[in-house]
Amino acid sequence: MSIPFLGALAPMTFSVMRPQPGIGWGWALFAALVILGVLATPSAIVFTIASHRVRRNSRISRGIPAASIVWRAGQYCHRCGLCFWPYPPTATVTARESIAPHQFTSIVWNAGGYANV
Repeated sequence: MSIPFLGALAPMTFSVMRPQPGIGWGWALFAALVILGVLATPSAIVFTIASHRVRRNSRISRGIPAASIVWRAGQYCHRCGLCFWPYPPTATVTARESIAPHQFTSIVWNAGGYANV
């Protein structure tokens, strides 16, 4: 909950308990809920974004050891501009086969399990 939400909670409760003359109890409650919902929306958005970032970062953190093994074993040839592995660091990586740098990056990301992050 946000500070604007908490600040408006007491006045809205009072306005529902003692609505203006000519305004029904149901309309006062509806108006209070709409206003409180609007005031709470920024906090809900921030909480949603933060929880998604935490899940994404934890997924990346879990994959770093596996991706690091594949990354460290790779070599880059400056003369031809290609990457290769002199020995296979995992069963899915082929050794002594030249690949483009973007393919190398894709293989490292797949090894870490965060290619779709």
